[in-house]
Amino acid sequence: DAPVVCKQFQDVRTSYQLGPELGAGAYATVYEGVESATGQQHALKAIEKIHVDAPTLKGEIDILMKVAGCDECMDLHHVFEDARFVWLASTMYRGGELFDAIVAHCERGETYTEQHAAVMIAQVIRAVGHCHDVGVIHRDVKPENILLKNPDTGSGSLDDLDVVLVDFGIS
Repeated sequence: DAPVVCKQFQDVRTSYQLGPELGAGAYATVYEGVESATGQQHALKAIEKIHVDAPTLKGEIDILMKVAGCDECMDLHHVFEDARFVWLASTMYRGGELFDAIVAHCERGETYTEQHAAVMIAQVIRAVGHCHDVGVIHRDVKPENILLKNPDTGSGSLDDLDVVLVDFGIS
């Protein structure tokens, strides 16, 4: 099979050590990865090419390149392609999904206050505004596609709230 996104095949394992699976969706799985050259941890999204056509894959990569530079939008470090997958390497956001943080707060009998919501929504609006400024419409903004940047982000302090918009697959 010929490459559909990159000019040539390159095994992601030449640059990254693959770690455990972080999550899976309809057509992709995200793994923890450590960049061999720098030791930096990244999230590696493995998109199975059999489930997504080439224009869609190229479109997602183009979109990620367009939204680069906004602190509240997912960034893209590297793209790799092998016979089966296109791999997108991005920053590792360790805080998990906003949705899960909301559920965990509720299970503990806690809630996010209106002030918490205002801080988080302001960041999401900055992300969406940036997307619109560069000609991108996300089309799937929801708590599952908003990640907390750090594990302590959802701890309750307004100063620690830091979110990022991810999953530009249907943008």
